[in-house]
Formats: sequence, structure tokens, C-alpha cells
Amino acid sequence: MELINNIQMENFGVDSNILCTTGVSSCVAALVELQDKVFIYHIDPSCFQKSTTGSINHGHSLLIKIFDKICLTDGHASVQKTYLIGGWKNDQYKKLRDQIDSLCSNPSSVMDYKYASSCSFYSFIDSIKLNLITFNLPQKSPDGRVKKDDDDDDDPNDYIMDCTIIFGRSSDNVLVIYQYDGREHERNSDKHRSLLLGTYVINVVSHDIKAYLFDEKQSLLS
Repeated sequence: MELINNIQMENFGVDSNILCTTGVSSCVAALVELQDKVFIYHIDPSCFQKSTTGSINHGHSLLIKIFDKICLTDGHASVQKTYLIGGWKNDQYKKLRDQIDSLCSNPSSVMDYKYASSCSFYSFIDSIKLNLITFNLPQKSPDGRVKKDDDDDDDPNDYIMDCTIIFGRSSDNVLVIYQYDGREHERNSDKHRSLLLGTYVINVVSHDIKAYLFDEKQSLLS
């Protein structure tokens, strides 16, 4: 069986068939379907946790950051579809999600991007088909307190929710999300079934999401 390349945090990669990325918690994964390959960029959360102003420029900057990495991979890439997945379900990430949604619905508000043709950048924005930023519940301390984004006091028993995402090109165009929950110290261990919250299968044509949930826990997409 062919091994799947795992894109680590703040790295990006491309493959003609299939890629995956793991540990998507406060991070955001950008999954891009190109004309003849797939691309994943696992984005370090520090780049969008710095802003508390809610400026629309912050969402714009994040999209430029993703677009830059696509261009570094292939300067003539033809972007077909883009999916954004991850981040915590809190006010700061909701602002970021809403900023990007606003840019997608109102392209005239997009500032000019000097380092690439505006047509290509606008096409990239238009390719965003699914924005699932705020996919994970925020980190909690052992006593159940929701931790703030700038709280560096990590505890191995902190409650963490994260995802493993598989994205590939095939007859069915695979996009599957495995969502886990558990303690911080369990994240680096093998993912046991007991930590699996649910599996989400996304139809990349209709963008419908089928959720297969475990342990009677509710979907976070509602």
C-alpha cells in the first residue's frame, strides 16, 4: 500500500494523487485542488491569532499567504477548488471565517495584490468552496476552563480537539476528516478509536457533508 505524505504544521506540499495532514486543532488547513494535483498547506495559528481588531485585512492577508505558497509550488497552477478547515469555535476564529466569507461574496472589496496577476488571485478567492474555520471546540484546562488564544500555560491534561484530513484525486475525489478529542498528552500517541469523535466525508461536487459520529457526541458543524 502506498504511503501518504503527511504535511506538518507550517509546511506545504503537492502530490499528483493524495495527501494528508494531522494535528489540525487551532491551526487551519488549506486544501487546494489543482488541475492535475492536490495541494495542502498546514498554517501555523500564530499568523492569525495576533490580530484582535477584526480587520478585514487580516482575512485578506491569510488568503495571500495561502496563494503565495501555491505560486511557490507552481507559478502557473490552475486552482480549481479550495477548502479551509480547522481552528477553534470562538469569537476570534469566527471573525476570521466571516472576513473570508465577506471577501468571497464581495470580490470588489479585495485589495490589489502586487506580486501576482490580480486575475489569478481573484480566481483563487472564487475557488473557495467550503470555509470550515471554527471546526474544533477550543482548548480547555483540566478543570474545564476554556483557555484563551494567548494562554501559554499548557498542561498535558488539557482537553484538545484536533483533526486528521485526507485529500486526494480519484474517481470520487476524496476529502475525509477524522476528528479526535482527548488530552494534550494523548495527541502524540497513536490515534485509538476511543479518541475518535467522528468522521466527516465531504462530497467535493455538491459540498454536502456526511457525518458519522461516535460515543453519542454531537456534530460541531451545527
